[in-house]
Amino acid sequence: MVALIEQPPAAAWVNPSAVAIWDAVADVLARHLDPRSARRLRALPWLFDRASASPFTARPRLRASLRLRELLEGFDDREPPLTDVDRAGCAELRARLATSPDRGSDLLDAIHAHPDDRAARAVYADWLIEQGDPRGEFIALQLARAVGDRPSPREVSLLRAHDKVWLAGLVRHLRARTFENGFLVECAFDARLGAPPLDDRLATVERLGGWFDAPAAVDVLFDPVWRALRQVGTLSIAGLERLAAAPRPLPLERLTVHLESPIPPDLDAPTLPTLRTLRLSGNVSDALARALFATPLIARIRDVHAEWAVGSLAGWVDAFAAAPTALGALELRWNQFWEFSLARRAGGVVVDARVGHGGYDPATAVRYGTMIPEVFGWLTDPAAGVVTAALATVRLHDTRWNGTSPSSIATLRDSLARLTAHPVDLA
Repeated sequence: MVALIEQPPAAAWVNPSAVAIWDAVADVLARHLDPRSARRLRALPWLFDRASASPFTARPRLRASLRLRELLEGFDDREPPLTDVDRAGCAELRARLATSPDRGSDLLDAIHAHPDDRAARAVYADWLIEQGDPRGEFIALQLARAVGDRPSPREVSLLRAHDKVWLAGLVRHLRARTFENGFLVECAFDARLGAPPLDDRLATVERLGGWFDAPAAVDVLFDPVWRALRQVGTLSIAGLERLAAAPRPLPLERLTVHLESPIPPDLDAPTLPTLRTLRLSGNVSDALARALFATPLIARIRDVHAEWAVGSLAGWVDAFAAAPTALGALELRWNQFWEFSLARRAGGVVVDARVGHGGYDPATAVRYGTMIPEVFGWLTDPAAGVVTAALATVRLHDTRWNGTSPSSIATLRDSLARLTAHPVDLA
């Protein structure tokens, strides 16, 4: 602002029509004038002597001179003494500048040390933009995008053009990769290429995919570089056992496990204190689930998802009912048509069934007459021929009930009621 007064950039700035501009300049100076600026302004002779040369024409010069003189006459340009807090801040800044000449590296280190600090990412983005680095714009675009919104064409083009540069030396080890808030947040390793380089670019990864069975593959997860890692999959039972023997606690919350027999009866994971969700891959039978639910591990789990459930649905209901009460929810995907959600209620287990997962609506399910007995027949114990005593009710849900004829709905309700011998609600 002072430099603008000392040497205006063009003639249009100093002609009579520019008075309003200089009034605004004076208003800004009145709010932000500091001792160094005051000393520079006092050195301008035309402010106090009309005979001195000035870049302004008569009217702006007179108006600006009067306003600025008023400001300067009442302004104390002596430097205020530094407080102890000011001195400590200056000393800290000098030390940081002396030991960290590369500001960009310092900002990046701060992000890797605190991966969930969005403010640190915003500061780094601003610095990169100042340097002309396209990653700064990319980070800013991702930070500004609301959760669930589609990325802009500009964001997509920046990622396609530069992500291999940002992940140089690492990208060849990845089968998939996702960026959020400007940094790598999800990826999957290609085991055929061996262990990836473990550097700080992985510090922001929250979800890691791959096959973790061999000891060397599991041991990768023990590296302290995984500061933000919360979800891992897929592990074998042997891989889970090795993970449970980690040399330090790991902040994992969700695991995908390929369930297979035999399941060690003492299976537990004391080094995973925050583990709450298990996703089971492969063909998981109710017998395998019962063995898993009897292990100490399940006492720390809150919900289980079986990606491809097989066996007896009655067996799943009984296994869930017998599991520790901390296990509050069980999600089953059963063939390409049905999904079941099991929850605990005072009267027993409630089964919420959803039809149409494979593209079949309820009316089509009725027309396929064998589908209803095939699926809900699983609620019957094959040996005893009776419905499991742990079952409280069945509720059938589908988002496409609208348009289904009343007769089809009635037929479906009657079929289910005969099979389950329990109340059937159509939601």
